[in-house]
Amino acid sequence: MQTNSPAHTYLVIDDDMVDRQVLTRHLKGGNEQCKIHEAEDVLEAVQICHLHHVDCVLIDYHLPYSDGLDGIIQLKKMIKNAPIIMVSGVGDAVIAAHAVRVGAQDFISKANLTHDALMRVIETSTHYARMEHDLREQNDAMQQFNRVLAHDLRAPISRMNSFIDMVREAIRNNRLDQADEYMAYAKQAADISLEMITTLSSYAKTGVDTQFGIVDMNTLMSDIRMTFGDVIKEGNVQLRIQGNLPAIYGSRSLVYQVFCNLVANAMKYNR
Repeated sequence: MQTNSPAHTYLVIDDDMVDRQVLTRHLKGGNEQCKIHEAEDVLEAVQICHLHHVDCVLIDYHLPYSDGLDGIIQLKKMIKNAPIIMVSGVGDAVIAAHAVRVGAQDFISKANLTHDALMRVIETSTHYARMEHDLREQNDAMQQFNRVLAHDLRAPISRMNSFIDMVREAIRNNRLDQADEYMAYAKQAADISLEMITTLSSYAKTGVDTQFGIVDMNTLMSDIRMTFGDVIKEGNVQLRIQGNLPAIYGSRSLVYQVFCNLVANAMKYNR
């Protein structure tokens, strides 16, 4: 049975010319359209990867100058999305496990090498490589989400704490009307924080913010003034808004974040 691999450009790394020819024959399997690059050692393989796109790497364990395990580590840094498969005459389970641990997707012994067996390993390894790529992207997105969340929530949460302190002080002095007023401000800061968390969470999951609509910039700037109220007073900063601002179409929470960052950076780098 002849099967086609999902990869189209291969890199075969083996210092034995006969073994490279055997691998090339199994890879093509009657399909002359696939492209195969050959290298005798890791250094030559690295040079090929600098010059050519590679969909899949097949590497031997015994190589001159450095072994296949070291080659896997070096190549993994260059071709993060392509599967790397160790194809070796050394059918040692320890070496196979070590190869996978340093970054290979799979291991196949040269003694068991056939076209069909090799194609199955390549197909499975390509699937695993794509899963690893998707997982890396999800982890990167989550880390970015955490950084943005920690940065952008600092101001409204700080403001919320300030209003809570003011509520406590008003209650101690039996100024219940002021306590209600401060509690309303604290609730507003909490609502802003919740809206930001919801928007950022949705964006992290889908990459798209669907909460678009008409944004009243006057109300938004009032919220920003409220958010930075104490910081503005303590830093002897003036936040002046001239004239009536227009309404825009967009995501209110994301626009809010943009202006919060602008104000925060202006105060941070104010001389």
